[in-house]
Amino acid sequence: MNNEELRKVFEIKSVEELNKIKDLIDEEIEKIETLSFEKAYPNLKDHNVKSNLNEFYIDDVLIDDSIFQEEKHEYQLVDREDQIDHLHMWITEAIQSRNTQVQLMKDDLEYLQSINDIDIFSSISTNNYVAKSDDKKQFCEICEEILALNEELKVQIKEEK
Repeated sequence: MNNEELRKVFEIKSVEELNKIKDLIDEEIEKIETLSFEKAYPNLKDHNVKSNLNEFYIDDVLIDDSIFQEEKHEYQLVDREDQIDHLHMWITEAIQSRNTQVQLMKDDLEYLQSINDIDIFSSISTNNYVAKSDDKKQFCEICEEILALNEELKVQIKEEK
């Protein structure tokens, strides 16, 4: 059903009204997915990530940058759009140098363009990406591992003082 058909069926007077209804439906779907996740994985917390320039947060906890800079974890938090930009550049360079990895990079680019997450995890040793929208369980497990590393670093810093 297209927007015009929906407007007629539900007597919606404007596109703005339709967008509000869509947003409400999206919110309800998110609530259902969260409840389903919590029921399926009762011991796994649903985490949220965000980045701000060179600062990374998991559930509003600032993550020590050394975890990513010193590669203390297999995954680093990256901005999906920045990663897409990097892949465009790398693909261009790979084509010019006749690199055999071009198809893998194109596959990565296609995957990253298919998701809407702002921040994702990128493996430091493979071309694997983990997006919350795609694999919430693995995403949250990575968050918990990084939060644990972050706590260990805080303890180490306190002990050194």
